[in-house]
Amino acid sequence: MLLFVTFSQGNVTSASQFVILYLPILFLALVIIGGRRGSAGTFAPSSPARLGLLLILVPVLLATLSTATVQYVIILLGFTLIVLTLPVGGFLQNLPTYAYYAAWLNAMLYMGEVIFWGQLGIPFDPSVFNYIGVDREGVITTWGLTRYGGHHSEPGSFAVNFAALTVLSLMGDRKPTLFHWFAVFLLAGTLSITAALLAVVVVVSIILTSKLTARSLFLLVLGLGLIPVLILQVLPLLGLQSMEFLTERLVDRGGNDISIYIKAQLIEDVKTRDFLSTIFGNRYAECFHCSYSKSMGFGFYFLFQGGLVGAIAVATIGGIAIWRLGRKGFALFIVFMLMRLEFHFPQAMMLYLIVAGLPAPNGRSSKGKVA
Repeated sequence: MLLFVTFSQGNVTSASQFVILYLPILFLALVIIGGRRGSAGTFAPSSPARLGLLLILVPVLLATLSTATVQYVIILLGFTLIVLTLPVGGFLQNLPTYAYYAAWLNAMLYMGEVIFWGQLGIPFDPSVFNYIGVDREGVITTWGLTRYGGHHSEPGSFAVNFAALTVLSLMGDRKPTLFHWFAVFLLAGTLSITAALLAVVVVVSIILTSKLTARSLFLLVLGLGLIPVLILQVLPLLGLQSMEFLTERLVDRGGNDISIYIKAQLIEDVKTRDFLSTIFGNRYAECFHCSYSKSMGFGFYFLFQGGLVGAIAVATIGGIAIWRLGRKGFALFIVFMLMRLEFHFPQAMMLYLIVAGLPAPNGRSSKGKVA
């Protein structure tokens, strides 16, 4: 349930809401899980995982610190200090299993909306299961075309959060199941461009769970080839107007699509910056499109808000993820860099903890393991 709550895109618009709605359930869950018999315990004082968390947070805070984010910086620092004293080892050791069931719950709510509401016409609003609360206006129909978002605010939010849970469930030594291939189908079903990229990452993550052999390479090519087939051939059978939506979004609307227009503005902003803005970024969001920087993904958000310092933060997170978790760590890093996050979001804070403390797969170095 902690992961289900964490990977739910809600409408938390202030620091006070964040503290009241999310952090208590986070800390309560960590204490309950860590306090069970046989738990691996908390971070040890000399644990490389503890050092890794600090190494991640230093550039993150340097890249995001501004008068507009002071309240969230204080929350993140408080989160860090408390987590370092909590028994989080048991949670991290079992996180792939927890993520697997949280992903299942997301998938069931999504399919419930597709089947009950979309196919049978039975009223079914899965957003009632969202702990923080979401705005469901205009989710089911976009320009008169059918799309679904599960219990999330919109299809893209479901896709990025669901993909993160799916990849998390493949960490450690867990093996993929048919559910993971089903997850690729659900991601394609959102008709989100970002989700299509995430579907590719999930396919690659499935292949990375085993050694690269002729069979795994065949499955990789087959999985990537099936994604467009799912979008163009299978989804219309479920009532999803995939071709109509893609034509409307990418062709008919063209440059008039507000989402595409804002993304173009964000890219142009980065390309035309002066020296100081290139180094320190745009931390005060002093333009119409600035507040949408997270829509391009967590990685771009850091580059936009933090400039070169933000790039160092991204490189630090990615480097530690790959060093500790190997190829799976790289897949995990890519998924989170595509998520629509800001540095203080629940999913982002979970990423810092996971990268720093998730036990490495068997056969890898024991460096960075939770004590």
